[in-house]
Parts: sequence; structure tokens; C-alpha cells
Amino acid sequence: MTFQDRPVAFRDLTPDSLGMLEFWVENQNGYFWAVDLDDDILQVFSREAGGGGWMRTGEVLSDFLLHCTVREAVIGGSSKFTTFVDAAEINKALESFEPLKFVALGSEEPEVKLWCSEDALVRMAPPPTGYAGPGEQLWMLTFAAPSDSRIERYASRFGLENLAKAETARVELPYEPPPF
Repeated sequence: MTFQDRPVAFRDLTPDSLGMLEFWVENQNGYFWAVDLDDDILQVFSREAGGGGWMRTGEVLSDFLLHCTVREAVIGGSSKFTTFVDAAEINKALESFEPLKFVALGSEEPEVKLWCSEDALVRMAPPPTGYAGPGEQLWMLTFAAPSDSRIERYASRFGLENLAKAETARVELPYEPPPF
């Protein structure tokens, strides 16, 4: 059910000496999330690998799991596309979408936001280094929907018709891809 990050295997769920139960791991083992088993509301904490102590995320366990489920649905969805939008056009690009209450995970840039419409999700993030030209302010938008027919409705906003007929995932880059 996960594509990017993952839950800790059930057999490995063991609280540490402070009572923190690590339950979620970033895909490169760079970030970890845990709950304090003595906390009745199960606030979620995170830490970076090799870093200091646990830091509050501001989410309780139920919200965190919903947050990660939505994020995984966008990143790992089979009916999706990614495009880059000028910051001045972002309102038009996200027309009919509402922002979700989640803040970026510790493993993401702080500007990352998740959005939803009646039939699709969007992950809005700063583009990777090298994707914006000098003086350009772009956002990377990944749209995901439960079916190809629904995602095509959003793809047509960007001139990306017939995504369902494409043989591979389609990413529209404004420039040559970075050399990595």
C-alpha cells in the first residue's frame, strides 16, 4: 500500500528506552516517526537519522497516518502526471482544489502542500534544482486520480491530453533534465 515511505514491520515494533515507538520510516532511512506510548493522544514525533532527539510534528497518529496515505496515493498512484507551473498561474492550475490541513513532513521541503478536489489529489512542491530558469518561480504539481479518465480532465488544463494512451509516465519539463 505504500510507494515512497513505509511503516515499520510489525515484528520490529519495539519501544526504545524512552518509550518512543518508531512506526514509520522514510524510504532512504533518513527520517523516522514515532509516538510516545505514555501519551494518551499519541502525538507524532520525528527525527533525522544520525540527528538529535525526537521533535513534535504537530500531528496526532490518526492525522499523520491519513496524511501519509494521501501523500502515498499521489506519489504512487497509477493515474497521475507531473507538470511545472509558473507561480503566477498557480491559482488557475489549482482551480477546484482545496488545500488540506497537513504540513510538510520533516523529510520534505517546508513549502510542500497537499490539495484535493472531488475526484483528484495534488502534491505541490518546489521543483528540483535546475528545473526553473533564471528569475522563474515554478511549482511542481503532481496530480493523481483514481482513473485515467478522471486524470485526463486535469491533464487537459496543461495541454497534456491522452495521458492514458501514453506508454510511460509523462512528465513535462520546461528545460533539459538536470544531469542527475
